[in-house]
Amino acid sequence: MSRHRSTLVGRDDEVSAVVETLSGVGHARTLALTGAAGVGRTAVLKEAWRIATGDGAKVMRLAWESAEGEPGVPALVHAVCRVLAGIRDGRLPVRITEIRRAELRTAGRDGDLTVLSTMSRMLADAAHYVPFALVVDDCERMPAQTASALGLLLRAFRPAGLPVVMAYGSEAPGHPGAELLAAADRVLDLVPLTEDDVPALVEQGLGRPAEPEVAQAVMRSLGPLAGNPQALLSVLGALVEDAGLLELDGRVLLVSGQDALRLGGTVVEACRVACPGLPLEEEVLARTVVFAHLSGAAEFRLSDVQDMGRWTPGKAVTNVQIVDWLVTHRVLTVDRAGVLAFAVPAFAAALRTTPPPSLGLPASHAGVVASAVGRMGLAVSADHPRLAEHVVAAGELVEDEDAARLLLTAAGAYAGVAPGRAVRACLAALRRLPTDYPGRVRILRTAAVLAWRDADPAGLLALGEPLCATVEAWPGAIPADLAGPAAAWGLAALYQHIWADGEGAEPWRVVRRLPGSAELAELGSRYGIGPAMPEPHRGTRAQGGTAPQAAQQAAQQADRDRPAAVAATVDGPTGGRHRAPAGMASRSGAAAPMGPAGGGSTGGIAVVTFAEAGVDGRADGLSDGLARSLVGGPAPELRSPACLRLLAAAVSGGDALRAARADLPPGRPGDTALESIRTAAGYGDLAGAFAAVLDDWRHTNWGSVAERYGAMVSAYTAGQWDEALSCARRIEAYVRGPGAAGPSVLARVLAAEIHCTSGEQQRALAWLGQVPDTVVHPLGGWVRLGVRYRSGNPDEAFEGGWRDVRRARESGLLEGLERLLGRLFQYGGYEDRPEVTHRAVSELDALYEESASPRAGDALLLARSVLRRDPDGVRRVLDLAGERGDKPLRLLCLEMGALADKAPEPWLAAAVEEAYELGVRHIERSPLGHWARAHGLNLSAPRRRTAGEGAGELDLRLIELVSDGATNRQIAVQLACSEKTVEQRLTRLFRRTGCRSRSELAAARLDGRLDWLGLPSASPGR
Repeated sequence: MSRHRSTLVGRDDEVSAVVETLSGVGHARTLALTGAAGVGRTAVLKEAWRIATGDGAKVMRLAWESAEGEPGVPALVHAVCRVLAGIRDGRLPVRITEIRRAELRTAGRDGDLTVLSTMSRMLADAAHYVPFALVVDDCERMPAQTASALGLLLRAFRPAGLPVVMAYGSEAPGHPGAELLAAADRVLDLVPLTEDDVPALVEQGLGRPAEPEVAQAVMRSLGPLAGNPQALLSVLGALVEDAGLLELDGRVLLVSGQDALRLGGTVVEACRVACPGLPLEEEVLARTVVFAHLSGAAEFRLSDVQDMGRWTPGKAVTNVQIVDWLVTHRVLTVDRAGVLAFAVPAFAAALRTTPPPSLGLPASHAGVVASAVGRMGLAVSADHPRLAEHVVAAGELVEDEDAARLLLTAAGAYAGVAPGRAVRACLAALRRLPTDYPGRVRILRTAAVLAWRDADPAGLLALGEPLCATVEAWPGAIPADLAGPAAAWGLAALYQHIWADGEGAEPWRVVRRLPGSAELAELGSRYGIGPAMPEPHRGTRAQGGTAPQAAQQAAQQADRDRPAAVAATVDGPTGGRHRAPAGMASRSGAAAPMGPAGGGSTGGIAVVTFAEAGVDGRADGLSDGLARSLVGGPAPELRSPACLRLLAAAVSGGDALRAARADLPPGRPGDTALESIRTAAGYGDLAGAFAAVLDDWRHTNWGSVAERYGAMVSAYTAGQWDEALSCARRIEAYVRGPGAAGPSVLARVLAAEIHCTSGEQQRALAWLGQVPDTVVHPLGGWVRLGVRYRSGNPDEAFEGGWRDVRRARESGLLEGLERLLGRLFQYGGYEDRPEVTHRAVSELDALYEESASPRAGDALLLARSVLRRDPDGVRRVLDLAGERGDKPLRLLCLEMGALADKAPEPWLAAAVEEAYELGVRHIERSPLGHWARAHGLNLSAPRRRTAGEGAGELDLRLIELVSDGATNRQIAVQLACSEKTVEQRLTRLFRRTGCRSRSELAAARLDGRLDWLGLPSASPGR
């Protein structure tokens, strides 16, 4: 079968089969094209029609839907006559007369067979004189009598020489016209698109490249319709309409928070896409909308449908019947527990955009609660914790006292099996309890522990509102027991880049007032989260010693003032020692850990009643121990504020860092971990810095802004710049979605740097334009300098660069400043401005003396090597960059080597090749490209080496033969290749080494100038 290229994704084979039949060259003379609704039957038919007519074939359509006459043979006669009218060969009157005469002769005598036989002969006659093909589509909607007549015509009286293609929907197998399939020589069933084809369809539908997450989210939202083209395009249309997509760097991303994707169009249109067989009656649609709202707010079961008769008298039978309809048509699914769910989540989301016909949804949820409580009492949520969602959705229709009792009991049951739901239940209970309720702190701490263990950043951030409300209602000083929830919220806020004075940062004022957590509020600004605050460890004296000593004394005093129960320690599940929350100190009367009432395990969290916690149940209306609060360890408290002081001091280095490190236990962290912290601080990588200090925070896997930015930094330094840009785009889509995440300005900065180095200046300016000039982190100044310089404004670039140096110093942000100073030195060398280069060296010298940063030392060595024309010093830093796996630093070293060496060509050639390996697309637009071209180097991209090519050994052998004076023909014989291959390899070697002739290549090999470029060392005998 010849394969035709189609514009339809994943349908080349199907289109080719239909084209062959329409062209009369296929094995099948009658082809039936089947498939479920939305798989693209009509699209395949139209595409094949277009291709066939383009190849010269004539295709006619049987317009059965507009035929006059009674359904059956009369309607088919009218449709066939209209087809024959389109065949202009002069024989039309003869054919029409024959068919009409057969009709008249057999009128009233059951002569359908005669008429069908005559129509077959006339169609065959027309196809003989003017070859054509016949198309019949939407056969599933054809009247049964007409479909039977057509089927009989094609089976018993098949027109000779007439290819026929029928399109039939398999979603209506009971239709009488299904006998049409029996007349087909071949049935071609269109299956859903494969998982590999969906991304291509998404990009085709959007008209632009898209990140893989877009296609994945669309497929998740469609469930069993994930490969249905019509459904896929419907969801994409709704995404565009809802502004749920974001375009960055020419690629489309899904804005965070768009997990509940919906089908586009009206409810009726969504029904036709998701469930074409569903009766579109007003009552059915109305009840389906209600069920969508109910199931979206809480878990909905079959038993709840049966109970609905109590809330809506006279509707019980109707509700059961409609649910039965929906399950029969596969709109709803039912699991073993009787839980109802929509088979296609996007359909349910589309239904929820329509207001329900009545505003009685809270009453329906309250009815579910009332029915369950009426049968089993208020302890029902221990066995049926799902009622917690119904309680929340019912709102004020459930009394606060009953609601709190049910919610806390459900939290106890959920603790070991669904911690996220337990957290939501605890927080919902806090909203129902009075602000002066004595057990609020205990519930808050329970929610914090559960959210921490479940790696639930949304749950941790949700602690902020009840945390503030509890503190406002608390008389006197803030309870020390709130340190755990406050620290957990603070860490989650930092990981989501919510800075201390930004939007949604009200809980920071609570965090700042608690011992051991105040350092969190100041840490964000040191890592580029929000505007930088004045450096607290420089030039400030406090009573009793330096600022670090004063902070340490305050923390120690707070620990002494803390109640004994808070200071006690318990063994956590990982075997480590952690701060124990209040009430967990060893005591004989403590409640033993127990599972939730519904079975399962609490994962080591103790479940105790309010009476056991020392709260009078009768006094506050929560009696009999039915409302349960959870307490347990390990609490998400910081092990030591000294860890936070170390992270903050790593930004400055020097005396501040040494003082902060002295506060830590001996040997923690080690030198390797400390260097990891300082490297992370230079990029503003908060997650990387935390991972180097606190091992138990390394595995949060929250998908937070900080973690995504940490992944971007790792990809950038490893030279995986496409992956780094992908991380930046994902971060941007994440922070622009509805939520509490703050923007990562340093991710935008690093994306601008990658584009700037790649020669994509407009994209670099677009990213940098989203970074406020108030950001004083050295990374921002480093990139601003590069973008301004490469925009052709060296004076403005140098002026802005020195201003950024001054601001970073004033803020105490010294780690990473060496990049900015090194770039000032480099550009000063390009522009031949000794005043800039000497000032940069002086600043680097002072920076290294002040911060004792190894990276500042490397930058200083590079600068001094250039001034002294000492390429060996550059090679030392180059080797260090290779050991660290720092590809950007390696590129910088190669460029600096060209400045330091009297023969810059090998350095420039190696730098050009390194830039191409990093993915630089437009090197000719960069200063490196201009300089390399000025020295006569070829800037064409090198061919990618394939695995197993052995390029290093062959290149070494080639250089050896050239050094021996061998000709190209002799080299070809030695290497068993053609002379042209030798010429190509020599050309590549010249470009790579910067040599212009064979003699220069041999000389460079002999004096050792090529050894460091990655070629294998010469054999000892040479």
